Amino acid sequence: MVQLDFFESASRPSSSPPIIGLKVRLPQPCRCGGNIAFIGSSSGPHEHRLECERCGTWCRWLGRAEADFIQSITEKFGAPNTPIVLRDDPARDCSWLGIRGYSCLPLLRQ
Repeated sequence: MVQLDFFESASRPSSSPPIIGLKVRLPQPCRCGGNIAFIGSSSGPHEHRLECERCGTWCRWLGRAEADFIQSITEKFGAPNTPIVLRDDPARDCSWLGIRGYSCLPLLRQ
């Protein structure tokens, strides 16, 4: 037995979803201006984190419905070679109000 046998393998555990590590194109760029992110692991109540390819910081969370869809497509057809394009829900597009990433519906109902 060698000392390295006491440490876990750096490889991804078999229980990890196959979507971890895939690239996605973000609907809005990261603070650094990058628009490609890697799908990371889950954290607490969140499904998966998206980490910017350019600066390595957290960009946003990937929703459960998005993650489930990407996972089912990946299991059926295999991992894509190009980034998966994420699109925001049109109801969340507040760019015309100067607001990014928040739902306009509560604002419009006032």
